[in-house]
Amino acid sequence: MKLLSAFLFSISIFPLCAQSDIFTADFFALQERTGAEIFLPVESDFKPTKVLEQPYQRYQAAIRSRKEKLEIRYALTPFQEDNPLTSAPQVQMMRTVMSVGSNDEEAVVAYHKISEADLKFFNADAGKTAFFRPKTGFSSLPFCKLVTLYKEGKGTVSVFYLFDDADNPAVDDRYYGLRFTEE
Repeated sequence: MKLLSAFLFSISIFPLCAQSDIFTADFFALQERTGAEIFLPVESDFKPTKVLEQPYQRYQAAIRSRKEKLEIRYALTPFQEDNPLTSAPQVQMMRTVMSVGSNDEEAVVAYHKISEADLKFFNADAGKTAFFRPKTGFSSLPFCKLVTLYKEGKGTVSVFYLFDDADNPAVDDRYYGLRFTEE
């Protein structure tokens, strides 16, 4: 029984050890301020990737999988009482899509409301997804799925899933990789 307990404990902390190798202390502090929990896939080959300096959208962390052909970027915006934009996630998302999305005349953006069941899973008060082609200055990959989640009094989390195949199943497989903490 002791051996089983030790094994279960060791695999339960493995994701935390793996995350500490990928995310910086500043990013962990930002997660705490926004109440965001990010769960990294341990069964794949996700590795940290450099946060690119570019003028379109700031983000604080990114991971990439060569096997899944997927890059995931995280942008966390903590709530600030003196900044009304931090309590308007719909405005934040529209600004993000307009900034990051392609300016091509033929470009299309598809928005989808996140279901009540998914909002409950995420412990979020509001959320939307958007599908679009990003500017090449933001990503060399041709497709982006943006998931924006908001928790009142905590902040907004934007997750960019960047990929090169519109039918990549890994995009949907990684959809539930975050949530807000319970109060």
